[in-house]
Amino acid sequence: MTRIIDVKDLNYDEGHCGKIKKLFEDRKDVSFVYLEVDKAREHYHKITTEFYFVINGSGKVKLDDKVHEICQGNLVEISPNTRHKAFDENGLEILVVMVPALEPTDNYFVSDP
Repeated sequence: MTRIIDVKDLNYDEGHCGKIKKLFEDRKDVSFVYLEVDKAREHYHKITTEFYFVINGSGKVKLDDKVHEICQGNLVEISPNTRHKAFDENGLEILVVMVPALEPTDNYFVSDP
Protein backbone atom coordinates (compact mmCIF):
# COMPACT_ATOMS: atom_id res chain seq x y z
CA MET A 1 0.00 0.00 0.00
CA THR A 2 1.25 3.48 -0.85
CA ARG A 3 -0.02 6.46 1.16
CA ILE A 4 0.65 10.13 1.72
CA ILE A 5 -0.45 11.64 5.01
CA ASP A 6 -0.44 15.39 5.64
CA VAL A 7 0.21 16.04 9.34
CA LYS A 8 -1.83 19.25 9.08
CA ASP A 9 -4.94 17.15 8.40
CA LEU A 10 -4.63 15.14 11.64
CA ASN A 11 -6.08 16.01 15.04
CA TYR A 12 -3.94 16.40 18.14
CA ASP A 13 -4.15 14.03 21.10
CA GLU A 14 -2.60 14.59 24.51
CA GLY A 15 0.27 12.21 25.16
CA HIS A 16 2.64 11.74 28.07
CA CYS A 17 5.28 13.81 26.22
CA GLY A 18 3.08 16.59 24.85
CA LYS A 19 0.72 17.08 21.93
CA ILE A 20 0.82 14.22 19.43
CA LYS A 21 -0.53 13.32 16.01
CA LYS A 22 -0.48 9.60 15.21
CA LEU A 23 0.46 8.57 11.67
CA PHE A 24 -0.15 5.10 10.17
CA GLU A 25 -2.02 3.78 13.21
CA ASP A 26 -2.83 0.48 11.50
CA ARG A 27 0.77 -0.79 11.42
CA LYS A 28 2.15 -3.27 13.98
CA ASP A 29 5.78 -3.27 12.85
CA VAL A 30 6.41 0.46 13.34
CA SER A 31 4.71 3.57 14.79
CA PHE A 32 5.13 7.14 13.60
CA VAL A 33 4.12 10.06 15.82
CA TYR A 34 4.47 13.81 15.26
CA LEU A 35 5.21 15.29 18.71
CA GLU A 36 5.21 18.85 20.04
CA VAL A 37 7.06 18.42 23.32
CA ASP A 38 5.37 19.82 26.43
CA LYS A 39 5.75 18.63 30.03
CA ALA A 40 7.06 15.18 29.11
CA ARG A 41 7.11 12.44 31.74
CA GLU A 42 10.22 10.34 32.20
CA HIS A 43 9.54 6.79 31.06
CA TYR A 44 11.00 3.74 29.34
CA HIS A 45 9.92 0.82 27.18
CA LYS A 46 10.93 -2.82 27.62
CA ILE A 47 10.32 -3.81 23.98
CA THR A 48 10.21 -0.75 21.72
CA THR A 49 13.21 1.15 20.36
CA GLU A 50 12.43 4.82 19.70
CA PHE A 51 14.06 7.19 17.24
CA TYR A 52 13.58 10.94 17.77
CA PHE A 53 14.19 13.03 14.65
CA VAL A 54 14.09 16.73 15.51
CA ILE A 55 12.01 18.49 12.86
CA ASN A 56 12.07 21.96 14.37
CA GLY A 57 13.27 23.85 17.43
CA SER A 58 15.70 22.86 20.13
CA GLY A 59 15.73 21.42 23.60
CA LYS A 60 17.22 18.61 25.61
CA VAL A 61 16.71 14.90 25.98
CA LYS A 62 17.49 13.01 29.16
CA LEU A 63 18.76 9.47 28.54
CA ASP A 64 19.07 7.59 31.82
CA ASP A 65 21.04 10.07 33.98
CA LYS A 66 22.65 12.16 31.23
CA VAL A 67 21.11 15.24 29.55
CA HIS A 68 21.95 16.02 25.90
CA GLU A 69 21.27 19.15 23.84
CA ILE A 70 19.25 18.46 20.68
CA CYS A 71 18.25 20.65 17.75
CA GLN A 72 16.79 20.54 14.25
CA GLY A 73 18.28 17.74 12.18
CA ASN A 74 19.41 15.59 15.14
CA LEU A 75 18.46 11.92 15.35
CA VAL A 76 18.40 10.22 18.75
CA GLU A 77 18.19 6.44 19.14
CA ILE A 78 16.62 5.30 22.42
CA SER A 79 17.13 1.62 23.16
CA PRO A 80 14.71 -0.45 25.26
CA ASN A 81 15.08 0.02 29.04
CA THR A 82 16.59 3.51 28.62
CA ARG A 83 14.79 6.02 30.83
CA HIS A 84 14.09 9.10 28.71
CA LYS A 85 12.37 12.45 28.63
CA ALA A 86 12.49 15.41 26.23
CA PHE A 87 12.56 19.06 27.35
CA ASP A 88 11.27 21.84 25.10
CA GLU A 89 13.32 25.03 25.05
CA ASN A 90 12.40 26.51 21.69
CA GLY A 91 9.37 24.94 19.98
CA LEU A 92 10.69 21.37 19.98
CA GLU A 93 8.92 19.30 17.30
CA ILE A 94 9.93 15.66 16.86
CA LEU A 95 9.05 12.82 14.52
CA VAL A 96 9.07 9.75 16.77
CA VAL A 97 9.56 6.39 15.06
CA MET A 98 8.96 3.33 17.25
CA VAL A 99 10.05 -0.20 16.33
CA PRO A 100 8.08 -2.36 16.83
CA ALA A 101 4.89 -0.28 17.04
CA LEU A 102 4.38 0.89 20.60
CA GLU A 103 1.79 -0.98 22.64
CA PRO A 104 0.24 1.00 25.54
CA THR A 105 1.38 -1.76 27.93
CA ASP A 106 5.03 -1.01 27.02
CA ASN A 107 5.03 2.42 28.74
CA TYR A 108 6.69 2.36 32.16
CA PHE A 109 6.73 5.66 34.02
CA VAL A 110 9.58 6.57 36.34
CA SER A 111 7.49 9.00 38.39
CA ASP A 112 3.91 10.23 38.70
CA PRO A 113 2.86 13.35 36.78
